[in-house]
Amino acid sequence: MHNAGYVPYMKFFLHDEEEEEEEKVFCLCDHSEKLAIALGVINTAPCAPLRIMKTLQVCVDCRTSTKFIKKRVGRAIMVRDANCFHCFEDSVCSCMDC
Repeated sequence: MHNAGYVPYMKFFLHDEEEEEEEKVFCLCDHSEKLAIALGVINTAPCAPLRIMKTLQVCVDCRTSTKFIKKRVGRAIMVRDANCFHCFEDSVCSCMDC
């Protein structure tokens, strides 16, 4: 995704400021929706839509990375969080990045 232009969004990073930049980027990879999407891509048919549900709000970095994943795998991806449904089409989220 980095080759496609993805840049991790760490403005709202809540961990210790003294951590190395690489450690912060690695921590962002552990977000539940990213792991769920990766598992869905691996374990479902190539044309199957992915529907992810979570109890917390989707962070800015996860929304951005999901746009890149959607573009790469070409599947319909929908993430339901505590506030709304996020449907990703043509590198745009249905919530208009609110």
